[in-house]
Amino acid sequence: ALRGLWPEVQDTCTSLGLMLLLVLFMGLARVVTRLQLHRFMMAHTFVLEFLATFQLCFCTHELQLLSEQEPAHPTWPLTL
Repeated sequence: ALRGLWPEVQDTCTSLGLMLLLVLFMGLARVVTRLQLHRFMMAHTFVLEFLATFQLCFCTHELQLLSEQEPAHPTWPLTL
């Protein structure tokens, strides 16, 4: 489906797809964590913070890769 697109657009679509999948997966992991670890407050809090930090780091890294893709026009990654 992405074969006819420019390489920059393919990379952008791939990065956005990865970020979307990660956000959905982390949301699912948070729900499972709330259901399974609600009794253990310290572990519950630690796991939720770890998941949020991992999501933030991953998405920041992907946006950094997108901005390095075309340094002359960084408006698209900055918009995201």
